[in-house]
Amino acid sequence: MTGKVAVVTGAARGLGRAFTEALLKRGDKVCFCDVDVQQGKKTETELKKNFGDDNVQFLPCDVRKDQEFTDFFNRVIHKYNTVDIMVNNAGIMDENQWRNTVDINLTAVIHGSMLALEHMRNRSNSGGLILNVSSLAGVMPVSFCPAYTASKHGVVAFSRSWALHPEVRKKRIRIACLCPSFTDTDIIKGTDDRVHGTELARMVMNSYGLMVTDRVTEALLRVLDDLDSNGKVMMVTPTFMDYHIFHDPKL
Repeated sequence: MTGKVAVVTGAARGLGRAFTEALLKRGDKVCFCDVDVQQGKKTETELKKNFGDDNVQFLPCDVRKDQEFTDFFNRVIHKYNTVDIMVNNAGIMDENQWRNTVDINLTAVIHGSMLALEHMRNRSNSGGLILNVSSLAGVMPVSFCPAYTASKHGVVAFSRSWALHPEVRKKRIRIACLCPSFTDTDIIKGTDDRVHGTELARMVMNSYGLMVTDRVTEALLRVLDDLDSNGKVMMVTPTFMDYHIFHDPKL
């Protein structure tokens, strides 16, 4: 998957930026978006110094807005002619704004996946990877953030369901999920007033510990390199990194 064209959403900072930089180091071209225009431009300037003007581009985009997201994706196609890797990373944790949480964490992930899927299934060269960033909360309940947890469960279910589709397999498209535990990014900082139970949240976070972004990037690269990752869900914590085993009933 090296030397490809990649899209990363929510990449002005945090995990999205770390993913973007990891892809650039592999020799990929990356177009990333974020709603934070000022930080996005700053990140673009810094990355262009290290990787070249033509290899990375920032475009402002609010993934909650359907037309804006579609226009962003089409601009990437216009610039680079294709998209080989789609990383739907944008996300928030805010139980006080649960509709916003669902719109960004789930609805936008579905939209981004469908944009990439439609492109990948209709182009002449088969293959491609859609990597949807969920969370450890996507495979287990978390009492202090039910709406966030529901949105991340939805990402896992959506991704695994599409991965089963015969056309996806025929076109050699991989749809996978990344489920990190608590990572030292802005989404974790300042969560006290955005969850149901500050002390409960702190207790759970302390029990797991905080990962650095490099740890999650390592998991991302493992999924990229695994040509058999379609339908798989990579979990990563400070001490564990492997695919989650689902016990699905036979229908």
